[in-house]
Amino acid sequence: IFGATLIGLGAWVIVDQDGLVQLAKVGHEGTYENFSKPGILDVMSGIAVVEGSLTVLLTILGFCGLGKKSKCYLALYSGILIALILLQIALIALAGVLKDRVNQNLRKALKEVIKTEYEGFVESESKFSRSLDIAQVMFECCGVDSYLEFNSTAMKWTDRTSNQIPKTCCKLDKDAYLEEKQYIFVNRNCARLPTPDISNIGRACYNDIETWIINRIVVTLALTVAFTTFQILGTIFAFCLLHAFRKKSLV
Repeated sequence: IFGATLIGLGAWVIVDQDGLVQLAKVGHEGTYENFSKPGILDVMSGIAVVEGSLTVLLTILGFCGLGKKSKCYLALYSGILIALILLQIALIALAGVLKDRVNQNLRKALKEVIKTEYEGFVESESKFSRSLDIAQVMFECCGVDSYLEFNSTAMKWTDRTSNQIPKTCCKLDKDAYLEEKQYIFVNRNCARLPTPDISNIGRACYNDIETWIINRIVVTLALTVAFTTFQILGTIFAFCLLHAFRKKSLV
């Protein structure tokens, strides 16, 4: 069960490369890392998938060792479990690093990268631009701290000559955008003449983005700690069985 859960969690992050995962690639100096390379959350997810897969195999190996009362099986089982525990310690350390970066640098990094990366259209080549648009639609918000950030700083947002806010800051059909990338507005004049009734200019995105990232870190940490505890108990049990088998073979 633990193994399957870790595989599912890790695979979701790896597959969701056009979702909010890109917003978690915050660097240590208030900047963003290269969006074409894996971030800390991606690395954590990869480790989780490997751990989950090995756990499923180890469970089978452990049952075989118990069924056959094989010391070789159980010794191999214990050795791989120890290696997995070390991997999980690394995963916990990575989660701590990412959490610190989010707490200290996320707001500054988001504002800085809007200046250079945000384009504001569905087929944008910028992973950050697509991810921020998804966040604005998902959380029904606009900008990091204010909708004014786009007109004043987003150099690649070409619509700023005719619109006051990006289209994803408008009230629209969320499912149509998130699933089919279609704009179905409450009012088609929203981007040009936004008001609180037809747009999300009254709600900033920062708190929702931060909470989304922190929640993923906390879930990963909780699963990893529980999983590590389970594996330590499994290792102790395996060594106890090995000791019992050795004593029996000496009799």
